[in-house]
Amino acid sequence: MTTSRKQAAAVSAAGLIAAGLWYWTTAGQSPDVEFSHFTRLAPRPFRARLPGGLPYRPATDASRTAPNGTPVDLPAEVRLAAAQVELAADVSAEARVQAATVRLLLGDIAGALSRADAADPNSLRADASVLRSAAHLARYEENGDPVDAASGLDWALRALDRDSNLEEARHNVGLAFSYLGPPRLAIQSWSGASTAARSEDWRREAEANASALSSETDREARVSQFVESWEGSRSFSAHQVRAAPDLVREVFERTVVPSWIWSLLAGQTTQVPTDAVRAVARTLVDRTSDRQPLDTIDVIVRACGAELASCKQIARLYQHYVEGRIAWDANRYGEAYAHFDRVVAQSATPRLPESGWANIHLGLRDYYAGRFAAARRRAADALGQARGKGYVATAGRAA
Repeated sequence: MTTSRKQAAAVSAAGLIAAGLWYWTTAGQSPDVEFSHFTRLAPRPFRARLPGGLPYRPATDASRTAPNGTPVDLPAEVRLAAAQVELAADVSAEARVQAATVRLLLGDIAGALSRADAADPNSLRADASVLRSAAHLARYEENGDPVDAASGLDWALRALDRDSNLEEARHNVGLAFSYLGPPRLAIQSWSGASTAARSEDWRREAEANASALSSETDREARVSQFVESWEGSRSFSAHQVRAAPDLVREVFERTVVPSWIWSLLAGQTTQVPTDAVRAVARTLVDRTSDRQPLDTIDVIVRACGAELASCKQIARLYQHYVEGRIAWDANRYGEAYAHFDRVVAQSATPRLPESGWANIHLGLRDYYAGRFAAARRRAADALGQARGKGYVATAGRAA
């Protein structure tokens, strides 16, 4: 064994010994003390707030679970602290809710919901309702199922029925409306969460979420203006491209190219002329030095110039890419992954340049499932393709 490995092993062993000493010397303390110790150590794996007055920390993905259901990347001290809380779960209903909260902080969503049901079978406790709300919102972050977002909202509102000033519930209401919409209600809810927050850090997070939604609402209005510009003149002004190339790129990908492909399929090329679409792509390349828009046009032209079947295939694949991007931006991750799977598994030749972008997002799915080697492989493949072809945005995302 090398010296560095011996040193690393010694440090690891020392950490385990220290954690074990803490475990035995603190055994028998009150559940509240043990829970407080755990919450000082544990990460915050989801955006939702949990009951128990947990200290503020930014949300992180550090304690997602591996495929076998065990937490990943958690120090021994955190696991031992969790064990202490769970050993005391039979002391009271509050202790059982604390144990359920521990399961959620460890990334075990199903276990947290099961323990919450056991602690509060009649759905009478505000803290258990907050815990259920957080668990459903956490599950929504993982699978993008709007049913979970709606359940998260429902449980948060039930908690507010019990205690209208419960700041964790107000936070979760804002988060649920952020996922479900409309933005107006989400902004109002975040404002209420900011007012209810007793901690300056939680207040700032609520205000930042409201501000981000306001910016997104403004952005949607600008996107609508750009769409109107394209539909009116089949072009974008030099000022639009210079001032907001990201918005022009979004409209190009989600409005211009799909409408052009379907005009090719219908044989009505005068409605969306290929030259006009190519001109927009060339303008974007000149502004951003990213060749992907032009390569996308070339791939589609070759596919549609071969035979009708290949044109239909490339049209479907591109539509999967667009719908995947839209679903991802709306936090509907499960839906986005399904679309990106179709793009990456395509059999068309040549491949859509957008397959690299889709592969990056599938790599994120692998990462959250604990398949780290697969995630690195996807990112490396996408990065290699993007750098070789000059796809600046995709390369930046992959890196």
